[in-house]
Amino acid sequence: MKRKGLLILVIVFLSGTLFLFAGNSKTVKNEDVFNCILKDTNGKVVEYGLTTNFYSKEDGNKVCKEILKKLKVSQDHYRNTIKNGKIYCIEFKDNNLEGYVQSTKYDNYNVVTINVKEKNKINELNRLEEQFTEIINNKDIKFFKYVKAQIDGEDLQKTNKKIIALLKNARGENIETIKLDKGYSTTAYTKKYNPINVNGKPIDFNYALCRYHSGNYIIMGTPEILISY
Repeated sequence: MKRKGLLILVIVFLSGTLFLFAGNSKTVKNEDVFNCILKDTNGKVVEYGLTTNFYSKEDGNKVCKEILKKLKVSQDHYRNTIKNGKIYCIEFKDNNLEGYVQSTKYDNYNVVTINVKEKNKINELNRLEEQFTEIINNKDIKFFKYVKAQIDGEDLQKTNKKIIALLKNARGENIETIKLDKGYSTTAYTKKYNPINVNGKPIDFNYALCRYHSGNYIIMGTPEILISY
């Protein structure tokens, strides 16, 4: 499995200098931005996932195995184990859940990284986040999260304008779109999630509209998308 964004994660999560105060949108009421957009685009969820990391002064090998044990992933579902003087990584696949847990050793501490995705037709990302928050036992831990869904409609430009209008209606700010070869990528500051600072502006939400042979898809991430698309 690709471990894209590990360096970004270490910088963002451990320096603490990029994260700003995140308020709550008063317009999107009890639903988060993910579910509002899924509803608005008639999105059919394909998968979702999260990435996070944290400090640990405990033995890195033990921490990785303990996380998987609490996740109820047995050694029979370990796909690959990487071990050297600096890194200990277990890649796993258990039913619809797959990913890796990795410990990277520094002078007197370890950085433990978790990267998982789950195949599901229902958006249960919040449940997955709560599960890992409890496993790690850190209420202040921050996650990069994403949801991928197949959407209706052939005109991605029209869909993009529709989503931008929704974000503006929800008092979103700093909305910027770039054209991709197969669609669009948009960033925004919704005030709903933990933001990062990009070019002097806070952003906490990123979505990409992509056209594939199998159909049109939306990938939404916060504060940005770390998977390939």
